[in-house]
Amino acid sequence: MAGITVRSIRNTLRKKGVRWLVVIGALIVALSMVSLWSGPTDLMGGQNGNAIQDREVIATVGKESIYGEEVMKIVRQNQQFNPSSGPASELQSIDQAINQLAYQKAFVQAAKKAGMLASGREVDAFKEKTFRDQLASYRASLLKDGKGTDADLDKEMKKQYGMSLADLEKRFMEQDETMFVLQATQQKWIDSLKSKYLPNDEQLKLSYDEVETARIVLNSDKRSVEEAKKKAEEAKAAVAGGMKFEEAVKKFSDDVDFIKNQKGIIDKGRYGDVQNMLGYRLKPEDVGKILALPVNGTSDLIEASDGKSFFLYQMVSRKPNLPKDFEEKKKEYAEQYANQRAQQEFFKSTSTATQEYKTDIKIPLIKAYRDWKMNPHPMAAEKMKAGTAALKAIDESLSQPRWSIMARFLQIEVLKELAALPADEKQKAEYNDQLLGALRAFFNEGGAEDAELRILFAERLLANKEEKAAKDSLEIALANAYKPEHFGLAERIGEVAKKHNMSELAKEATDKRKDLFDQMVKQRAEEQKAMMEQQAQQKKMAEEAAKANKANQAK
Repeated sequence: MAGITVRSIRNTLRKKGVRWLVVIGALIVALSMVSLWSGPTDLMGGQNGNAIQDREVIATVGKESIYGEEVMKIVRQNQQFNPSSGPASELQSIDQAINQLAYQKAFVQAAKKAGMLASGREVDAFKEKTFRDQLASYRASLLKDGKGTDADLDKEMKKQYGMSLADLEKRFMEQDETMFVLQATQQKWIDSLKSKYLPNDEQLKLSYDEVETARIVLNSDKRSVEEAKKKAEEAKAAVAGGMKFEEAVKKFSDDVDFIKNQKGIIDKGRYGDVQNMLGYRLKPEDVGKILALPVNGTSDLIEASDGKSFFLYQMVSRKPNLPKDFEEKKKEYAEQYANQRAQQEFFKSTSTATQEYKTDIKIPLIKAYRDWKMNPHPMAAEKMKAGTAALKAIDESLSQPRWSIMARFLQIEVLKELAALPADEKQKAEYNDQLLGALRAFFNEGGAEDAELRILFAERLLANKEEKAAKDSLEIALANAYKPEHFGLAERIGEVAKKHNMSELAKEATDKRKDLFDQMVKQRAEEQKAMMEQQAQQKKMAEEAAKANKANQAK
């Protein structure tokens, strides 16, 4: 067993020849080399055949394309942990996969532009270190005092996890190369920023202060930017003229009453945490000026980073709170400080950089789904307009067999919401008629059984005086309510049946509701018991480890 660990990882990397002469080109190859279709899948095949084709361009991000095989690879991976079926989960899974890939492609392009994309050699080094850290973690948790041979670790891993060191290495090497590229690039980028944030002693000590800041904010939501700035200047002059800051908060600030009632104090806590809070809306140099204020000191007028709001800040309190081992671990704390600040800058800068690379979805149905589901439409007129646009895109997709079932499902979702809008009775009746037609077509065309849709179908059939068909639909819905968490569906079926004098079905649904609810209570109790046992075991192991550590220190 000796020598399997880091050396074997290094050898495997060499054998694989993971050397990218053109890194960005190789990333695309890594994403596209594996054939991901071996016939229809449960997700797509059952409802629409191969809805997404391997080399079909699903979306573009900047100059990069997202291909069908990439989307389906992520969909399959996610399904392993959260198996589901039906058009609702299909659409959601596809959209989530596109989101994930869009960020990855934007991030890689931003990293390349910034000169931060990890090279093949850097990716290999990152993989080697990651595997080494993983082994160290297993050693610490499985071996006494974290000491022992590879054979000892192999034995314990088989005992605890049913997997050998060789299995661990194999699984590690089978992970998606793309994720290693992204992680290595992220680490490289963060490391490049650390040196600028290494603190001196005074900065490090200040970072442990407990601070409270109060603010006055003037927004341009209900006034022009110029008017907001003028109002902020008035607040500044009032404070400079002797008005108490808390009084100026009540008189001038646009903050909600909750914040105004607590004297404008919203950002408080450890120095570093307050620094983060302020950093979300202000420029770094302005954050530094605020945190350097003496107690009761007031800042100059500060413009928000988006240029739409103006602030005045006061330092309300500052209390030193150094760790007891500060002098002993000063170097370690300094590294933590630099790492934290570097990570903050990394996430902020990459968030801005990736926004340069817009996602353009090429599949009309997926675009319609995203526009409808992901964008809020609070006003009835907005929702009506968005719904009309979605229905137009859906109509185009209904004529394409590979998208028809998912398109029909989305059509039902849109019509259901449009029918509930406060509109004239004639328009509501038209939407309800279209909704009934869409539901009828969905089930006639082989749409996946869904208890929720069956109940909705029954309600629309009853409104159309089709009692027998409605009863059939409710019976099918009840048959599909079989999991403990479906007790609410059984209850709804019983209520609809009772309302329409289907007494036998109502009783059956009520009985099933009780049975499912009892199962759920039992299941939750068992889960709670298992969790408590696990926590007790973890506590026992932690106590034993602490005891052993104490004994070793005594020796």
